Amino acid sequence: MPEATLKVWKENLIAEMTIAARPFYESLWTGCSKDEKLALRQLAEEGVVNPTNTAVIAKLLRNGLVRRDPTFRPMNESFRRFVLEEQQADGLDAWEHHGVALPWGSITATILSVSVGLTVLLFLSQQQLAETWTSYIPILAPALAPAFPTVARLVASIQLGAKGTKEVSG
Repeated sequence: MPEATLKVWKENLIAEMTIAARPFYESLWTGCSKDEKLALRQLAEEGVVNPTNTAVIAKLLRNGLVRRDPTFRPMNESFRRFVLEEQQADGLDAWEHHGVALPWGSITATILSVSVGLTVLLFLSQQQLAETWTSYIPILAPALAPAFPTVARLVASIQLGAKGTKEVSG
């Protein structure tokens, strides 16, 4: 038999197996926890698992839903295809990002550090610019001084508001 014919035959066989085994796969799928479904989705879609999910992978191995050959794989190709179809229906993409908080403190600190670093670099490398700007400081400082408490209160209220919403949603 030509290789192309074998490939088509194999593809048809896997498609038929996926259809025939669907009720069985659905019962397995509904018995899985959210973490197990996420691990199966990652394995089916990307071929890798999160190395911190050792307990979840161990349970999937014990239940026969995952095998090691030599790396982790879904139990068979038809189950892998089923998982890919189900993950779209269950909205697993949203589950994967649920509970992942953005580290705004780190982002803010990074932006502030880069800004200060660039400002210092600019002042050190551009002597004329530094002399021009420093000549404005005695003029601008008394004009801007009354605005500092208002800005400080605004920043504090924004930070308190962010902490309050974080506690409510968490």
